[in-house]
Amino acid sequence: MPKKYLATYILLGCLALLAVAVYIIKVQPFSNKEDASGISFYSAFNKDNITKIEIINSGQTVTLTKESDKWMQDGVEAKTEDIDSIFTKTADIKVTEPITDSADKLTLFQVDGSALTVKMYAGEQLIYHFYIGKNTPDYNGNYIRKEGENKVYAAEPMISYYFTKDSFAKEE
Repeated sequence: MPKKYLATYILLGCLALLAVAVYIIKVQPFSNKEDASGISFYSAFNKDNITKIEIINSGQTVTLTKESDKWMQDGVEAKTEDIDSIFTKTADIKVTEPITDSADKLTLFQVDGSALTVKMYAGEQLIYHFYIGKNTPDYNGNYIRKEGENKVYAAEPMISYYFTKDSFAKEE
C-alpha cells in the first residue's frame, strides 16, 4: 500500500468506526429492552365487564356506575365521550420496562397513596386498580403503578387528563 494513501485509509477507517458507534448508540441492536409501544399495561383490558369506576383525586371520589346501557354520576347521565375516552386511553396505555420496583421511590414518582387512583369493578369485584403519578419529563406520559406492586412504569399516552375532571355528568 503506497504511503500517500495511508492517511486516507486511516481516515476512512475512523469514519466507519464512528458510523458503527453512532448506530449502536441510536438503535441499540443488542438491547433486550422492548419499545414502549410494544408493552401493554393491561394486555387483556375488557371494558365490557366494567360496571363501576371510582376515581380518587386529592381526597375527592368520583363514582361512575353503569345502569343499563348508560353511565351515571350521582344520578345524572355521564358524557359518553368522557367514558369512551377513559376506556380507550386505559386500553391504550403502553409502558416501558419498570423505572423502579422500590417501595421507597413511590412518593418520588407520585404513585403512592396520594396519587390519582383509578378502580374499575365488574359487579362488586375489583378488576383494575392503578395509580397515575406525575408527568414524565417529556410530558408525553405519566408514571403509573398497579395496586399491589411496587413496579413503577413510564406510561404513554398522558392519561391523567382523562381522569381529572370535576364532573363527568352531562350538563342540562
